[in-house]
Amino acid sequence: MAHDTKRPRLDKLLDRALGLFAIAVCCGLIVGGVFLSYHQLRNAYRQQYAGRIIEKVIRPHESDEGSFIGRYLVIEDQDGARSQIPVSAELYDRAKIGMWIKKDKSGIDLSSEKPPPNRE
Repeated sequence: MAHDTKRPRLDKLLDRALGLFAIAVCCGLIVGGVFLSYHQLRNAYRQQYAGRIIEKVIRPHESDEGSFIGRYLVIEDQDGARSQIPVSAELYDRAKIGMWIKKDKSGIDLSSEKPPPNRE
């Protein structure tokens, strides 16, 4: 009989542990999703960037309102970090892999030569 009284207590303990584990997993997924979304938005709408163009990407997008083509340049900055930057069709057509691109307050600059470092 002593065995019977321990079993419900163990079941209750396991139920609580599984419930806490499920909550922890859900919280981890939410935090991870927010983190990834933040970094994607931050990279997509950066106001200033500079780097070498290492890839050109065309990605079709579809929604209830229609479809469109997204044009992106993958750039690598001087620290080796890569970012995917959305660009206009005109800039996408002008850009070539290996060129340098720089965007700041004065506008966007495309060059075949490496720009001087920022002195701000």
